[in-house]
Amino acid sequence: MKFRPAHRIWLIGGLLALACLLPRLWNIGHFITPDENLFLDYARQFLQGLATGNLMLTFGLGYPGVPVVWANSLGLLVLFVLSRLGLAPVFPTGLSLNQFLGALDIQPLPYYVAARTGTALLVTVLLVLVYVLGRRLFGTKVALVSTLLLAFDPAMMGYSRLVHMSVPLALFMFLSIITWLLWINERRKRWLLLSGLFCGLAVSTITMGLLVPPAMLGLALLAWVAQNPKDWHRWPRLKAWASQTAVAWLVALVVAAATFVVLWPAMWIDPADALVLTSDWLWKNANSGFGNWGMFWMGRFVLDPGPAFYPIAWLLRISPLMLIGLILNLCTARWMRQPIIEWSLWAYVIFFFAIMTFGPTKSVRYLLPPACALAPLAAFGWLRAYSWILDRLSARTRLAPHHSTLLAAVFGALLLVSSLPYAPYYLSYYNPLVLGWLWAPRVMHVGWGEGLDVAARYLNQKPDADQLSAAAWYDWTFAPFFDGQTLVFSTENVLGADQAILYVNQIQRNIPDPNLITYFQRRQPELLVQLNGIDYAWVYPPIHSDGPLPPDVVPVSVPMGQTVILEGYTTRPASPPGQGLIVTLYWRAQRSDLPQNFVYLRAIDDVGQVRARADSPPVMGFWPTSRWSAGQLIADEQVLERPADTPPGRYQLEVGMYDPETWEVLEPATGQPGAGGGIVLGEISLP
Repeated sequence: MKFRPAHRIWLIGGLLALACLLPRLWNIGHFITPDENLFLDYARQFLQGLATGNLMLTFGLGYPGVPVVWANSLGLLVLFVLSRLGLAPVFPTGLSLNQFLGALDIQPLPYYVAARTGTALLVTVLLVLVYVLGRRLFGTKVALVSTLLLAFDPAMMGYSRLVHMSVPLALFMFLSIITWLLWINERRKRWLLLSGLFCGLAVSTITMGLLVPPAMLGLALLAWVAQNPKDWHRWPRLKAWASQTAVAWLVALVVAAATFVVLWPAMWIDPADALVLTSDWLWKNANSGFGNWGMFWMGRFVLDPGPAFYPIAWLLRISPLMLIGLILNLCTARWMRQPIIEWSLWAYVIFFFAIMTFGPTKSVRYLLPPACALAPLAAFGWLRAYSWILDRLSARTRLAPHHSTLLAAVFGALLLVSSLPYAPYYLSYYNPLVLGWLWAPRVMHVGWGEGLDVAARYLNQKPDADQLSAAAWYDWTFAPFFDGQTLVFSTENVLGADQAILYVNQIQRNIPDPNLITYFQRRQPELLVQLNGIDYAWVYPPIHSDGPLPPDVVPVSVPMGQTVILEGYTTRPASPPGQGLIVTLYWRAQRSDLPQNFVYLRAIDDVGQVRARADSPPVMGFWPTSRWSAGQLIADEQVLERPADTPPGRYQLEVGMYDPETWEVLEPATGQPGAGGGIVLGEISLP
């Protein structure tokens, strides 16, 4: 069956839309990222403002976010209609809009799914537009391949499933550049108007869209120089070109400004305050480290990682197909059929990287706008390499058409393999060509909430999970998945909670307390959440409880000084290897008014000489004996470091508790006493 060209475009566009949308909708509510609660609340206020006529609620967060909040609000509105029709079983029927929006604070997950679906639909429409408009600029094959590279790029896939603005911004900026290049080539008004429209949509998303207008001027100048290599500088012709370009550019800016005003309801009632709010946010957000704790970079805590950030982050985040395609593009550059278009795209990428590199605020999300322009460049590279291969096959065999189908199938399979295995945690992707999953956690900030949902689901499987309390980093992203009580991550809450959940970028940055992080790293987690080769979250048992000894503990049950009982202990090598031995002591308090006591450990050789020692308050001072309650079981991790002059081997372990003021050691009631006054537990192996 043959299709007409117009029908073929619609067919390909429909299939492309399904290919873009379905992977984005699968498990779309699986985890939550830290910024999404702000954008979801904005969507709630926006919808409420439109419904009530109180447009003051549409002012936003400091940057407009208008196209995305329209999509997110539409998702919420659809969920509301379904709830009214009784088709959303999580909601009672008959809720008013105010009641429906108020329930977001009670059970937020359905709202995240609805708003994220709005983002996914918006991104799908934009990707189809990239294909449709790209056909005109790049050709059908390049447009299709580049759109597929974008659609299945793991980073693009991950961010486009969130209540977030990064991917729509990148696509709006790219569509503005595409249509501007079309205007440069064809000088048709529709491309000029579309370029202004997409520019306005970009600026009304985030103020970073303001980079588009200067990029447009630069690309126009580059095209003029390339088209007139010898006489581009001659004044009469240059003056005429500059006049025409300036007028067109101003027309595009007028369309962009009109789009900005029409789409943002806040501009209808108080444009001055809306613009002041946006400019203030842009100024504040430009400050290094604004709005966060800082960034982990090259093993250090920093506010600005410097100019090396984007090249390294780009190499770690780019997909193998995109990277190989870009290499092929440069290797086959002499065969360019549209050199002005390709060099314009390269110029846009370089311009964007240069601007963002010298800006104080840096984020891996800012890699998305240049990624859009790199996709067609990679497509050009792949297709030129593809043509070269087919030419060689045609010269040697008559099966070239079959080879063409095979190569297309292989490319499609590679496209799926490079992204779908990371679902639904696409943000955990790091370039496998450079073994990114191994060294990304050591050099750059990792983790944006993914994996905390796994920890919550694990805790939900415990008996009486709804009675448990858990202190978690990014607590507001953890709470929607946890059946029990979620506590803000603070030193006091972590010490008192039934469970503690530490997160990867928290450990990277040693926040909120380096000593607390150090202590928990001594402990043995009961669950390690690992996604695609990277450790993301650690679930720890309580430091103290009223229950029995955990399994796999060596029981000793030795009363000491009629105040505490040493119930048991475990040992394991410290990490990294060669750093000594972690000894976990399990103490049981016999009364609640204990004085301040310290703990010592000694490794004794065969002749009674002390070859290694440790001396500190229990639980590194975070849960001193003065806080112990009668009957309470306390897990106390102590590190017994082996001195350099002590050979690895087997030694006797002596443990004692003493008063740091009088140095009086609590006398063990049973067992073999040690030379220091404590108890000898048995042999240990010092690595």
